[in-house]
Amino acid sequence: MLEWIVKKYVGFLDWIVVGKGIWYLLFGLIIFGICFYFIVIG
Repeated sequence: MLEWIVKKYVGFLDWIVVGKGIWYLLFGLIIFGICFYFIVIG
């Protein structure tokens, strides 16, 4: 079970490093930043 989790995690890291996931990561951070901004201001 643990081995499967590690493989899944390493595969996810590879996916980000390759660049397919970097845009989703950036997009998520931008959305999080906007939400956080509105929560703090509001």
